[in-house]
Amino acid sequence: MSLPMVMIVAPIVVAVGTYILRRFVWIQLILSCTTMLFLSLLAQKAPIDQMVVVFGRDMYFGSSWAILGRAFVMVNHDIQLLTFLFISVLIFFVCGALVSVGFMFYPILLGLVAIIMAIIFVQPFVYAALFIQLMAVLCVFIMTDKIYDNIKASLRYLSFVSIGVPFILMAGWQLEMFQVTPDNTDLLVNASWMLGVGIFVLLGVVPFHTWMPILSRRSSPIVASFVISIVQLAILFFLVDILVEFEWMRNNLQFFSALLFCGIFMALIGGIFILNQENIGNIMGYSALIDWGCTLVAIGLRLPESIGIATMIISTRVLSLIVWGVGVSSVFNNDNNKTIHNMQNHMKSKPYSTIAIFVAGMSLGAMPLFAGFPARWALVNLLSDNYMTYSIIIVVASIFIWLCYLNLLAKMHLRYDFFDKNLYKQTRENKGVVVFSLCSFVVIVGLGIAPQFLYNRVVLIFDTLSLLLN
Repeated sequence: MSLPMVMIVAPIVVAVGTYILRRFVWIQLILSCTTMLFLSLLAQKAPIDQMVVVFGRDMYFGSSWAILGRAFVMVNHDIQLLTFLFISVLIFFVCGALVSVGFMFYPILLGLVAIIMAIIFVQPFVYAALFIQLMAVLCVFIMTDKIYDNIKASLRYLSFVSIGVPFILMAGWQLEMFQVTPDNTDLLVNASWMLGVGIFVLLGVVPFHTWMPILSRRSSPIVASFVISIVQLAILFFLVDILVEFEWMRNNLQFFSALLFCGIFMALIGGIFILNQENIGNIMGYSALIDWGCTLVAIGLRLPESIGIATMIISTRVLSLIVWGVGVSSVFNNDNNKTIHNMQNHMKSKPYSTIAIFVAGMSLGAMPLFAGFPARWALVNLLSDNYMTYSIIIVVASIFIWLCYLNLLAKMHLRYDFFDKNLYKQTRENKGVVVFSLCSFVVIVGLGIAPQFLYNRVVLIFDTLSLLLN
């Protein structure tokens, strides 16, 4: 049995099954969650390239799968990352059931899981560009549906991915030429900047960031959360795999300096544009842009401490966006007019979901006592030694996020109602959403108070990042 084959083919097969059973949402949910649990257990327990006895039969778990002359290879440092991805997608599946997503949600997400596995496993790396383009095309089908029928976000996202992918393909062409003429080091220089441009476009570096606020404003909140967190995380680890594979790229200090500068520029632009936003989707889009900028800054520093900080930022962002997606989906109930004025009409009937929105937003903005704060503060302290200006930019951008949510709360004219116990007795919210919102509040605040509980685990999950220091 080939592990890469199972992890790529199984989601595709189940995706076809869930599409056929699209009228039965609960069956879709059960099949999808069971698949993610199976794959996570397989990633954790299956010994790579070893023969074991399963139900009385010898079974060999191979680490590679060859198809059409290409190899899909799974290595040991991928195991924890794959488990994190599977569990994260599992949580998205459950949250999708809480907020009543469309019937295409489960088949498309399963298909995206298969493509993400292909991006991680495929060798040589240049073929991952084709899967990235396919991933973007597949994302369009959930960004736009009969409820969220505005195609601006999907077209913008697809256009930017289509701009970035050719640069990666051209970089692969330069490397093939270098194998023929290894004395021509200019080919490596060309490949470096082509890879850099392609990856920066795919990661939404300014000015290729505009799809983020449009997506969070125009599409389903849970879909926007998935794309910005999980899909973009696949792009980031595609970059990390390239850096791990090519020592000449990993030793290119100019590339890491570019990562650092682009991350700061994302935080700066996000902080400027987030001011005076009246749409809760725009606020989340620019908050995510700032948070992604901080991730690139942490990786660009290329220090043991910064790698740990990057893993914390990634984990808390996924958590915050999941909670935000559920909260906004519940409050607006498929209403794509996510303005402050419209939120006033729903807030009193759904206080728990409203609290989830504020808690997730404050965590994404790294307010003290919330999950996103410890990593952001550690990054600011690390930058203050040699990059004081950069640390000030990150602090100011974070404060602007806080001000946006405090301003949002002030404009609600209902801030005192949060302490009225009758408000929570009369709520018309789904019981599952209520339980999820309360648990999310406890988890996010708890991780803000005791971040070491999360840090000790995510450092193991993203141990691939530590290979950048070699």
